[in-house]
Parts: sequence; structure tokens; C-alpha cells
Amino acid sequence: MPVERLTERVNALMVKRAALATKVEALYAALARTTRDRTTPEVQGDVTLRVVMLGDPAGIQAALTDLPPGEVVVAVTDVGRVGICSAHPAVNAGRLLPDALTVRGSKGGGRPDLAHGSTPDVPAFTQGVPETLTTTT
Repeated sequence: MPVERLTERVNALMVKRAALATKVEALYAALARTTRDRTTPEVQGDVTLRVVMLGDPAGIQAALTDLPPGEVVVAVTDVGRVGICSAHPAVNAGRLLPDALTVRGSKGGGRPDLAHGSTPDVPAFTQGVPETLTTTT
């Protein structure tokens, strides 16, 4: 390739890279939603709780969108990023998350319908969410 066409080639590759990045983001979102939907729910009264383990924080937001009424989803990654979304009027995600993050060094918060945080102890957090949900509803 002639040197004078290198800029043109680099620009074309940058456009292609951006398109591929968009496709990868869409695939992460689809994987997160599929993982959420295939996770066995735990029913506590009229609340359906799904604790979803994700391999990448990029999928958290997708796992927390478009929930059916009455459902609460907790998305957790192996690196300790967490998110909770509540489509149940009696479950406040902004209160549930800090209550479940009782592990030392954990932090988080948010709105009644959506909250985010982090924890250094993922197993303790995932075990604590159903217990916390029981005491807060």
C-alpha cells in the first residue's frame, strides 16, 4: 500500500473497529439478558428474586432492564461489581443494596428502582441478598 493511502486505510480500520465494538456491546447485553432469564428464580411471597452471576461488568445494566412486574434482579460479577433492579413496588433497591452490602469494605446505593455498588466478598453478598430481602419486605 502506498504511503499516501495509509491515512485512508487507518481511518477505514477505525470505522470498522467502532462497528465491531458496537456489535460486541450488543452481544454482551444479549448474553446478560439470557443469563438472567435462565437463572432459577427464588420466590419470596409475591417477590420473584433472581441473583445473576455475570462474567463481565459490561452486562450488568442489560441484566437489570426490562423486568416483569414483581421481579427483583441482582446482577453480580466475579470482580465484585453489583447492581439491583426492582420492579416490585414494595422492594426499594436503593435500600436493599446497602443493607445487603454489610460486608466490610462494601459500598453502594441508588434509587428505589435501581442501585449499584461493589463488594470484595461476592459469596457473602450473594448469600445475604435473599436474607436481606426477607427482612426488608
